Amino acid sequence: MNKLLGIFLIVTFFLFEFFQEKTAPVEEYDKDENLRSMQEFAKNEAEEGDAEAQYRLGVMYLQGYVFQRNYKKAFYWFQKAAEQGDPNAQHDLGLRYYKGQGVVQDYNKAFYWYKKAAEQGEPNAPLNLGVMYYQGEGVLQDYKKAFYWFQKAAEEGRETAQYFLGVMYSNGEGVRKNYKQAVYWFSKAAEKGQSYAQLLLGVMYEKKLGTIKDYTKAYMWFDISANLDNPKASKMRDKVAKKMTSEQIEKAQRMARKWVHKFKRKKNR
Repeated sequence: MNKLLGIFLIVTFFLFEFFQEKTAPVEEYDKDENLRSMQEFAKNEAEEGDAEAQYRLGVMYLQGYVFQRNYKKAFYWFQKAAEQGDPNAQHDLGLRYYKGQGVVQDYNKAFYWYKKAAEQGEPNAPLNLGVMYYQGEGVLQDYKKAFYWFQKAAEEGRETAQYFLGVMYSNGEGVRKNYKQAVYWFSKAAEKGQSYAQLLLGVMYEKKLGTIKDYTKAYMWFDISANLDNPKASKMRDKVAKKMTSEQIEKAQRMARKWVHKFKRKKNR
């Protein structure tokens, strides 16, 4: 592996909670008649054995919405729905096992349920399977299989998977080393706001790996990544600035501001 690039191949693992978790003050659960009615309705549907209703009830307990947050009860209802074949519940059950939320942490079971969900086309499971194969969690480490699952997720537009493909092409992990492909996937992820992909794309431009040497674009991506709170990016930006003219720096800063504005506006929607 190229030593200059290897220094910066910082693999960070992103396992996502795909629902925004919210809580309400405890006293609201007893005082609001409408809330109690919603609770009874949700429980009745789930207890009648409807898998979709069981999954929704698990989400409610997970988020602390309608019910007070309770990870054990969330796990219970996700398991009920997952055993009936609900792919969303299978994914979220895997995530509970991975995190140890409401159940003892168990990577083997997390992998099992992610696989079940992925086989049914659940969109979030391929990324998590890729991570588990990459790290060797709950399964033997296998870069080829990690690449396979990351590729499936990346082709669906998942920026974290796109970032991982860039890393794997850069390192030659599970695939022949190809810096041009690394730049392609880092670019895909960077343009969606993935800050580590932005950092590594800057490195590729600075070191002329898979693309032309371009200090202006390197500075731009370092600056964008720094503005998105990547602590390593500001040092890289300042380092490359020493090789640039003031005009190049000003141009890079203008370009970066446009991207940062776009990302922050998207985040605040």
